[in-house]
Amino acid sequence: MALDLARTCLLSLTVLIAAACAARAPLPAACADAAAGRRTISVVAHRGWLAPTHVENSLREMKAAVRAGVGVLEIDLRASRDGTLFLLHDATLDRTTTGAGRIDASTDAQLAGVTLKGLDGRSTGEPLPRFDDVLAWVELEPGVQLMLDIKGVDLQALVQTLVRRGLDSRSIILTFDDATTTALLGPAHQAIVSVLVKTPGDIARYAALARGHRMALYVAQNAEVSLYDAANATGLPIVSDAIMASPAGTLDDRAARDGAQVYREHLATRPVRYFVSNHPVEARAAVCAF
Repeated sequence: MALDLARTCLLSLTVLIAAACAARAPLPAACADAAAGRRTISVVAHRGWLAPTHVENSLREMKAAVRAGVGVLEIDLRASRDGTLFLLHDATLDRTTTGAGRIDASTDAQLAGVTLKGLDGRSTGEPLPRFDDVLAWVELEPGVQLMLDIKGVDLQALVQTLVRRGLDSRSIILTFDDATTTALLGPAHQAIVSVLVKTPGDIARYAALARGHRMALYVAQNAEVSLYDAANATGLPIVSDAIMASPAGTLDDRAARDGAQVYREHLATRPVRYFVSNHPVEARAAVCAF
């Protein structure tokens, strides 16, 4: 009887350990698109959220997105007056937090009591996230990648922080002007530098600038398919999105209205590697169903 009880306890303990290990296993952040040449597509949660009705640039929301199977998180970075990086889209605190005024005019001490707000304008109780706190969490989540929309931050300090914490190879840094791109291609790091391309000339110029650095080409959702093909010919990964407005609405809006096939039809002719969406769970389900 005692031996049977011991065996039962041991089996139960083994099951619990296995479940815990499975919970900590790296996420399958990307789906193979067998219908389009077996390429891989990673869906990216825009502003780290699961939907625009949720709280943006929230560490709590990012954790929820990861639990839902989304492994790439796009977030916005701005610096306080003290130079500390926080997650914030706007130049001012008013829209998304309980604070007011410009973040770059606010000290860390002043920001210590600031919390995020929901769409109802009420505090969620979550402190305005510091980038260091996000990085500490990402270090514990080996399947997670970050896509960083940098807004007037110290680029050298950012790269040094990513390299020091060993997270540069899991980061994609978005750039939208030549000066920022050139500055990021100088230091030694393993982050992917994403550049916006609008013409075949842009593609050729940036491909030449890469000089051994990891680079991605950001092609707008509404660009001609020929531009996607030209970008793909370089061998560099392509970033695109479902969030850009058009007369017919965003791709996310159209998918919500007409069904998941909207995502699949769009991506079938566009060799995208990273696909940014305001509805990442739905978009990921569509991509994985190719």
